[in-house]
Amino acid sequence: MTLMAVSVAFASCKQEEELGMANLTVNPGELSFEQSEGSSEVEILATRDWLIASQPDWVAVSVPSGAASTKPQKVSVSVNANSGYNRTGTVVFTIGIMKAALTVNQKGAQGEIKLGTGTLEDPFTVAGVIKYVTGLGSDVNSPNQVYVKGKVVAVSEEFSSSFGNGTFTISDDGAPGEVFTCFRVLYLGNRKWTSSDDQVKQGDDVIVHGNVVNFKGNTPETSQGTAYLYSLNGKTEGSGTGGDAGTPKGKGTLDDPYNPAGAAAYAKSLGKDVQSPVSIYIKGKISKVGTTFAASGDYGNATFNIVDASDGTGDFYVYQTYYLGNRKWKSGDTEVKEGDEVIICGPVINYKGNTPETVGKGASYIYSLNGKTDGGDNPGGGGGGETGTPKGTGTQADPYNAAAAISVASALEAGAKSGDVYIAGKISSIKYTFSAQYGTATFNISDDGTTSGSQFTCYSVLYLGNRSWVDGDTQVKEGDDVIIYGKLTNYQGNTPETASKEAYVYSLNGVTEGGDPTPPGPGTGGGDYSSNVSMTKGTSCYDDNKLTVNGTDGVPNLKFGTGSKYGDGTVVLPAGTTEVSFYAIAWKGADASLKFSIGDSSMSFDVAANDGASGSGPYVVTVTDTDKYSFKFDSPLAADTSVKVETYAGNKKGYRAFLFGVQAK
Repeated sequence: MTLMAVSVAFASCKQEEELGMANLTVNPGELSFEQSEGSSEVEILATRDWLIASQPDWVAVSVPSGAASTKPQKVSVSVNANSGYNRTGTVVFTIGIMKAALTVNQKGAQGEIKLGTGTLEDPFTVAGVIKYVTGLGSDVNSPNQVYVKGKVVAVSEEFSSSFGNGTFTISDDGAPGEVFTCFRVLYLGNRKWTSSDDQVKQGDDVIVHGNVVNFKGNTPETSQGTAYLYSLNGKTEGSGTGGDAGTPKGKGTLDDPYNPAGAAAYAKSLGKDVQSPVSIYIKGKISKVGTTFAASGDYGNATFNIVDASDGTGDFYVYQTYYLGNRKWKSGDTEVKEGDEVIICGPVINYKGNTPETVGKGASYIYSLNGKTDGGDNPGGGGGGETGTPKGTGTQADPYNAAAAISVASALEAGAKSGDVYIAGKISSIKYTFSAQYGTATFNISDDGTTSGSQFTCYSVLYLGNRSWVDGDTQVKEGDDVIIYGKLTNYQGNTPETASKEAYVYSLNGVTEGGDPTPPGPGTGGGDYSSNVSMTKGTSCYDDNKLTVNGTDGVPNLKFGTGSKYGDGTVVLPAGTTEVSFYAIAWKGADASLKFSIGDSSMSFDVAANDGASGSGPYVVTVTDTDKYSFKFDSPLAADTSVKVETYAGNKKGYRAFLFGVQAK
């Protein structure tokens, strides 16, 4: 073996002496072809054994490898006829880590590929969107939703009825190479795929609409949960900008229901994944049945799309809705079908920010089917019985009534909690009076103080002033007028009520006692965007009150940073604070990171850009609940506490942010 090793080493040394230093060149380094098929030769000079490491699938090389030589070796390179766009590719030759590249160009029947601008009229091509997302940086979502067109290369995740979305790659000519990934996109009409829909397949012409990102810096794709299939082989359908979206009409009441376009517009105004605070009525004609009542089995709900009965415009997704009378469908009940005219009642949501729909799992129901109703007008309340119409928006100025509180809480996932809301009513029954031991009480409220209509359970609520009841305090009794403030929950998925010890009696027969947190509005118009804490400007910070938020003028705020400098300021939280909520937006086109620090402890938030935050003011901005943030402390603050707030070099690139609506609770 030793002799063999010496022999090999000797042979290697002898080869290097005969062939000289390792060398690899290709001449010429670039070939150009016309649209028709053709071939040409290049010379490879390789003083060591060589091979081809990579090549485009539309380029053929006569041999994949060759032996070492001091003389040039001729290699034939050929291309097929090109019916697509002009194209360029690279053939890479290697000896070890040494590489030489041959650029191959070929004209196409469609000429130079266009990049596009990302609009519906001029969608990005695959080449265009790749160039666009590369310019955004690694993992940076596009600020706007764009349109991208191409041919399907491969399908990695077929559309499924379980998730309603699919994943596939597209290229400009349908061939592998430079591809863009359409990641978990929804179906035509910006809705979930159903089993009766066509699948996407290789070679299909598609246009996709949504946000885009360069995932991990190496995979250009649509951002998960933001995109849908706008066009499939020229076919569009329904919602959003797909098809005729129609004109929004109606007020969402039983007397004046929303049409499908109106319901979609309302759901979109709520923000991504924000559930409507009340149930609404929607009137339309069933255009497509996804899941019949019978097909849902024990769930007893159905899923279908509705359009405007008068002109077929608009499109709204009715998801997992209950039957007439707000109950589960049972064998013998009439089944839904295309062409049926319905009125739907229930809360709605803009699912993933791109699918306006009713809240699922029976949170909504068919109030009317072809003119027939079946009693039980009980939106979100569990079915059966006459239980009243939901009213109110949950604000201090317009509290929920019992039916609305039932509707909102019933639509929550089991154990989930809502934000803080106001509920008004008369005490109809008392389960536990206030006690000095627990400091809380449990009772039911209704609109009129009777037990015949909607009754909402105020479970383990604290006393006036958001404190524990003590001996000497007034006790509640049946017939009392109360306003409750706090969080709602759907206990074990079947009992709508206030969250234990996270709500209190704000008003008892018109009497209040401190502790009025007066939360900011719902984030979709109106509301109080003032702050109940002191805010002081610091470095590169401005206390600019020339801010209009959702129509509210002169909102106090701190504006942090400049075009090139981070800014900071101070917020003082009063003793006893357990939770802080606030609104924050960043400069137009420049998402920012905002940090709150107390000593060595800090908490950071990525803040989204807002188109109204630009120029020199006055600033007029529109915010939604996605611009509202909050955090909690493990225990109440023992003393007034200064919090440093600053923009900084976090996950976002912007320097400037606005802070307003800071509420300490």
